[in-house]
Amino acid sequence: MHKINLQNNEQKELVAAFFGIAFGLIFLLVNFSFGFILPLYLFVAGLLFFISVIHPRSGLYILAFLTIIFEHFFTLFSPVIDRIEYKIYFPDFIILGMLLGGSLMLWKNKNIFKFKLQKESLVLWGFILLNIVYYFVSVTAFDSSAYLSFSSLKNYTFYSLLYFLVFWNIKTERQMQRLLKFYFSAAICLLGFIAYGIINGQGLWTEFTPLSTEGVRILAFAHGLYLALALLPILLFVIFNCGNKFKLKKSLLFLLLAFSVGVLGTMMRHIWVAVGSALLMIYILLRKKEKKDFWVVVGKIIWPVILGIALTFYFSLMLPQSQLGKNMQEISGAVWQRSISIMHASADESFAWRQVVWESAWKKYRNNIIFGIGTGQSVTIEIGDYHDVVEVRNMHNSYLTILMQLGILGIGFFLSFIFLHLKKLWKNEIRNNFYGLAYLAVLIIFLVAFAFQPYLETNSLSMFFWINLGLIRIINIKQDENSGNK
Repeated sequence: MHKINLQNNEQKELVAAFFGIAFGLIFLLVNFSFGFILPLYLFVAGLLFFISVIHPRSGLYILAFLTIIFEHFFTLFSPVIDRIEYKIYFPDFIILGMLLGGSLMLWKNKNIFKFKLQKESLVLWGFILLNIVYYFVSVTAFDSSAYLSFSSLKNYTFYSLLYFLVFWNIKTERQMQRLLKFYFSAAICLLGFIAYGIINGQGLWTEFTPLSTEGVRILAFAHGLYLALALLPILLFVIFNCGNKFKLKKSLLFLLLAFSVGVLGTMMRHIWVAVGSALLMIYILLRKKEKKDFWVVVGKIIWPVILGIALTFYFSLMLPQSQLGKNMQEISGAVWQRSISIMHASADESFAWRQVVWESAWKKYRNNIIFGIGTGQSVTIEIGDYHDVVEVRNMHNSYLTILMQLGILGIGFFLSFIFLHLKKLWKNEIRNNFYGLAYLAVLIIFLVAFAFQPYLETNSLSMFFWINLGLIRIINIKQDENSGNK
């Protein structure tokens, strides 16, 4: 009877998730086509909140799917009513609903006072409380912008609650696999964005992140990140199932190739470096058998890559005046130029901008190294005739942003939180665990990328970081339970 009730509940969760996704799609498409409609917005926001209260896992599925498809149009959409912009986003309604639903469930089961906080949770709560204290101190004592301080508070505290919501709600491997299916289903939908970018010569929504060098993007930055997070888990899945009982599915190899094209097409060099770093680390950790299977997979992929490059040059040379030929020449030329620019960072505008911003922020921070400068601060920069005021939270390095705003204590809490998860993964023999290696690969991508963009300061970029850490926590809990049973 319990198994039947569990299956019925899971079916209800799926129906609720599909219902929420459908209405989210309807609102966003209507908003693109006809503009903002307040009654429809209120209905959809209320629906997402209600679904997340009743079925918190459904809220998680909706959040993952719609974020991947619509990125900032979903995660950063804020209604404007009577010329006043209200900074409450669709993910906020979902997270609030999940928090309320989870609290009601704990209260109903009388488990709310039975929590035993593990060390990881205590460290994250320390980071959250520190941010709350800094918000009030920054606004009152540091004369910071209340708006900017609140934005930092929200990104560091509210969205980090996804970490807890994940391991509170994902209890079984089946539920974990369902969450991953929603993620990868949405990622597959991005193949249409890649095709559009190649045919059109410029990707959809890429104008929001212009390049500092010549060329165009065929895929938006955030979409490229989501595909990058899917690449290595797919590769590891193929490797771990590369034995005699598993035939390499052409569909998975095709996804590896297509996702790689999408990641390259973003022209985001730091993502290329992050994926390469994660791939190297994972390869080192693989056992001898899996390393052999790794090269088997590479052998299966290398010929389509060579064929693709050959076809690109063919169309570029044989059809130079056609639109497709011109697009291929521009895209391949941009990829080459962006790749070469990694070796000549000092001559690149974006690297020069970062250097000046970091130096300006350091001059302000060095007067208060222990406690930092507080949140909501800005710095003035000058590059020749270019003058600008840059928010510290937008200095394109999340590590430095935390250090300079929250001081040594803040960065200490954050790095300790990550270290505790890595330590347990290593202790639990991660080399034998597909999920552990896959989530580690995702974590490495984030840890490298944090040094180049404001990831933790942007909800569309940070949410999957917190979700991934929640999944790592689940793996560690399961491994600890299995060790205790032996």
